[in-house]
Amino acid sequence: MGALSDHGSRLRFCELVRGLGTDQDGTPTYQDDTKAAEEAAAALARQQAAAEEAAALARRREAEEAAAAALARQRAAEEAARRAASQTEADELARRLAAEEAAALARQRDAEEAARRKAEEDAARERARREEEERAKYTWLADDATNEEILLAIAKGMRSQKIGSAAKLFDPNGTGKVTAASLAASMEKLSLKAGQERLATLLSDYSMDGQASMPTKQFISLLNAKTAGLLAGDSSADAA
Repeated sequence: MGALSDHGSRLRFCELVRGLGTDQDGTPTYQDDTKAAEEAAAALARQQAAAEEAAALARRREAEEAAAAALARQRAAEEAARRAASQTEADELARRLAAEEAAALARQRDAEEAARRKAEEDAARERARREEEERAKYTWLADDATNEEILLAIAKGMRSQKIGSAAKLFDPNGTGKVTAASLAASMEKLSLKAGQERLATLLSDYSMDGQASMPTKQFISLLNAKTAGLLAGDSSADAA
């Protein structure tokens, strides 16, 4: 049955391919051409195979395009991830550099502060050393020393240093006047120190007009008058 059915199919296909024939009275007759039917079947098979191959090729191309699209998406995702990682690394680097810069700035400020404190301490020690040298070099007269005590200290200093001319000592520039500043400078030559305000008070106490200055001659006379007896008494005490 299968062979007869196949043969019938071929005959029917042959009719379709080659058409119907007719005899002399016009009655349709089949042209049984088995070879033609087989060729037609082979052609149809080839056509079907070509169609299937084309379809397979189309499917393969679609698959390749889909794979290419998927690969492109994957690469885009990888590139996005790489850029994100690079940005993260750049942010981390920037943060680390900023932290290092801040730390360096803090260390610099600490060093500057330490240097400033050391400079202040050195300056304070230097001032203390100079003050100590000043105290050792000079005899300091307290602000509560009396006028007579100050004048006596001046007279003793003149005697110990054998000052011959009181005028040159108290008025070296020949101004004819003794002020608190010039008296302080003169006393330094005698290794004596006293505050200028205290010396101004001394001068105003003895000046005729109450000003903190006196004519040079008047001051020398005052000094001699106020210290003559005291110096004599001091000499007697030293002799005893």
